[in-house]
Amino acid sequence: MKKSSEKLGQILIKEKVITKEGLQRALQVQKKDKARLGDVLVNLGLATEKDIAVSMAKQLGIPYVSYNKGLLKAAQGQDLAKLIPEEFARLHKVLPISKHLQSLTVAFMDPLDLITMDNLKYMTGCGINPLIATKSDLDKAIDEFYEREHRLSGTVSDSYELENVKAEKHTTEKDISLDDLVAKAEEAPVVKLVDLF
Repeated sequence: MKKSSEKLGQILIKEKVITKEGLQRALQVQKKDKARLGDVLVNLGLATEKDIAVSMAKQLGIPYVSYNKGLLKAAQGQDLAKLIPEEFARLHKVLPISKHLQSLTVAFMDPLDLITMDNLKYMTGCGINPLIATKSDLDKAIDEFYEREHRLSGTVSDSYELENVKAEKHTTEKDISLDDLVAKAEEAPVVKLVDLF
């Protein structure tokens, strides 16, 4: 996707999402509240989260992904939850999607948040390929992804515990005599090596 030189407000007007008057009103509120233009437009009811995300995607040349189309799903079996911990994902509204070599694809609510982008690069040791999604879609996808990871890690730890219990039971049920231990020790390669000298 090609980056646009137009500003977000211009793109929204061009897409007939808002009017010039609506943009002026939003800009006045933005100046007073020191908020992000997209948030102001959504709060004023002039645009939806999706309108803002799609327009930002066009402005920045970043792909837009939505939860309903199934594009906001993290790849399985890549230990993505270890790369981006749940607390960080929830706080900064980011979701790891996939990793290929030293490149990590991450969905952002705000891909212009350069501090979060730099923190991700440092934390993961990967280059970041940003995608853009709405806050509500990211919240759903983050819930789904980390709940699945918790269930999987719970299942794995349960199976380890079960194996340990079986191993302990097997050891205690078996009578170990001193003669058996001596016989096992004499079979050991170190004992055979020492006997050669």
